[in-house]
Amino acid sequence: MPAARDGRFFRLACGFVLIDGEVWAIGLAENNRARPSGAVGSVNKTDMIQLADAVRFPATAAQLRPERPADQAGIDALVARAFGPGRLAKTAERLREGNRPIMDLSFVAEQDGQLVGCVRLWPIQIGDARLVFLGPFAVDASQRSLGLGARLIHAACEAAAKAGEDAVLLVGDLAYFSKFGFEAVDPAKVTLPGPVDTRRVLIKPLVGGFPPYAGQVQPC
Repeated sequence: MPAARDGRFFRLACGFVLIDGEVWAIGLAENNRARPSGAVGSVNKTDMIQLADAVRFPATAAQLRPERPADQAGIDALVARAFGPGRLAKTAERLREGNRPIMDLSFVAEQDGQLVGCVRLWPIQIGDARLVFLGPFAVDASQRSLGLGARLIHAACEAAAKAGEDAVLLVGDLAYFSKFGFEAVDPAKVTLPGPVDTRRVLIKPLVGGFPPYAGQVQPC
């Protein structure tokens, strides 16, 4: 497969197509027009997923791992570059003050020894119900539009589900986060400890249907 010999293609590949019974990788040429780059061969569904991951997330891509205490300084610097000092005045910050991220559910992305992405989950509660709060979520400018943000969100939500958490709450754009299964909360039932655009308060149920939360979100 030509793509395997050209590392640059891995970053440009955008999918696969079935041509005469064979799976072909489809990439973007220099003029941004889709072109078949080579036959991958006949594969089953599992192989197809592995091939897709190999193209989307090659060995040269940023690698994800759970957060460690030693990552604090790198995360602080990345978040500061991404959001600036205004982030500290946001209501979401009130849910992190005096709280600690759940290390096993928080992830960082590294490339060439540099921290280039992060996502954190924090324990919160609404009334007597416990759930987790996602944020900050940041990707270095050099890694944007490469799918790293989606990988971080997927990793955190999957880890939370495996840990038995009921839901993930965040403040963000529905247009972006809806593709991960987030939906707007009912502002008449769930509030945050400060001013916030209620259209941006989103939740992703991890077990069953939408949890019947009611009350103010608090750190726990």
